[in-house]
Amino acid sequence: MKFTTTIAGTTVTGIEVPAEVIEALGRGKKPPVVITLNGYTYRNTVAVMGGRYMVALNVKHREAARVAGGDEPAQLVRPRHRRSEEARDPSEPNHQSSRPAGLRPRPTLSPVGW
Repeated sequence: MKFTTTIAGTTVTGIEVPAEVIEALGRGKKPPVVITLNGYTYRNTVAVMGGRYMVALNVKHREAARVAGGDEPAQLVRPRHRRSEEARDPSEPNHQSSRPAGLRPRPTLSPVGW
């Protein structure tokens, strides 16, 4: 969804996302999204602050997109899908829980009986 808004703030900046856009995304009040500003794209999650839907815009992203607080660039917001949802085979085991080869188990502490 494409919309135009003023970047809020000066040092700490954010992008206000209209309620209509949040509703159209259909993923609740805090959806993960992909933001595109002036051709620069980054991922983030919408937060509710003071009753407004906001997406943080840190220094790294401002510089890469060549924007600053008070600018009015066109925004392109689309839902972000979790990588695990996009290409996950349910028959495969969860590899995140398996220990990489060569990694020793962490020591555990047991209570000492006095």
